[in-house]
Formats: sequence, structure tokens, C-alpha cells
Amino acid sequence: MVSDTSEKPQTEKVEPVSAPKAGKPKLSDTGMASMQKAETKDTKPPPEAYDRQKHYGNTPTRADREKLGIADNPNMVADHNPPLVKRYYEGDPNFGGKRGWELTDEQRKESAKLGLKPQPIDESRAQGGKMSAYAKEKKQAHGLS
Repeated sequence: MVSDTSEKPQTEKVEPVSAPKAGKPKLSDTGMASMQKAETKDTKPPPEAYDRQKHYGNTPTRADREKLGIADNPNMVADHNPPLVKRYYEGDPNFGGKRGWELTDEQRKESAKLGLKPQPIDESRAQGGKMSAYAKEKKQAHGLS
């Protein structure tokens, strides 16, 4: 009789890997640096409340309206997209996302010339009401007078 002296390979028990749970990402998943940057940007208040004339000047001009082909159309206006008040508080896509209050006077006035599009006057009036309420909310949220 021949004896079997070879060892049988041992199988390793493998635990199944569960899929990651849905929901909010963990801080380690998003990176601490990006979270701190976002937190700093969102919590730093502007030095003063939005003031359309002071911060962005007289825009759009007649030349701006002519460029859009609406200079002589009383039913159309030039719309800033995004609205200037949102650029001031949330960020300006024309200047790398910097908020309007973080820009120089010259940059804000240049920003006001960018992103114009024709808009029916009725839509403009409705948007104006919404942006007025938005400006009041932001002013109150930041404790500005």
C-alpha cells in the first residue's frame, strides 16, 4: 500500500464584498481640502449688500441692446444670464466662479457686459420680482443692512 504524503491545498474562505451604501459621501471620500475650501467660501459674508448701480453700473447700454437686435423693440429687454445679483452672491462664471463682491470694480463692470440675451419684458418683470426677494434673503442671511 502506498501512502499519500502530498498535502491537500487549503482553500481560503473569502467573504463577499458588499456594495458601498448610497447616501452622503464620507469626508474621507470627498477629501478634507475640498470640504474646507467649500466651507470657507460659503461662510465668508460679503462686506456689503448688493447694490445694482454701485456694483455693476448702467448696463445694459443702448449699444448692448443694439448688438442683441432689440434696441427699438419695447417688448424685449437685455437679460443678464446669470442675473447680476446671483453673480454677486454666488459666483460669476465669467471670472472663474469668484463672487461679484470678490471682484474689482472694473471686473464687475466688465461682467455686466457679458452673458446678455434677449428676454420678453413680461419674463423680465417676473424675474425681477424673484431676484428682489432673493436679494432680500441674502441680505438678511448675511446680516447686512
